[in-house]
Amino acid sequence: MNKIIAVDPGGTTGIAAWNEHTCRTWEVSGGLLAGVRAVRELLQPGDTLIYEKFEIMASTVKTDLDDAYTALYINGALLVAAADAGVRIIEQRPKDKLFANSHNWAALRAVEWYSTQGDGHCNDAAAHLLKHLVDTRQLPDSMLSKIVDMELGLTA
Repeated sequence: MNKIIAVDPGGTTGIAAWNEHTCRTWEVSGGLLAGVRAVRELLQPGDTLIYEKFEIMASTVKTDLDDAYTALYINGALLVAAADAGVRIIEQRPKDKLFANSHNWAALRAVEWYSTQGDGHCNDAAAHLLKHLVDTRQLPDSMLSKIVDMELGLTA
């Protein structure tokens, strides 16, 4: 089975990988080279790579411009690596993960993907992955029903 890999790029890169109905998340610190190498090692022909399109805005300039450029460079390097590896590429905007990270990450918690590791970048990647799986109807019904139950307030 082909993997689906979602990436939240930055000085610390969040990664979420879906393989045979299992999600694994982690963070890689070390900036550009560490983030790109970690993802590139995962890529196999036929896989799908989801990356968060990074946009520099006024709020970005006020925070950490170095991290902004790192995210842009990671995305560029991953696009080349994915194309070279025969990997399908999907771009998502930062707002695309909002349904999964609203209400204190309720959807991620419902499917038991929420992680307390690191700075939460792996949760950002997992949110992009979850959105893709829901949009493409690849999320197993048992997991989708947990999200629906949570949204309807049917779970504790």
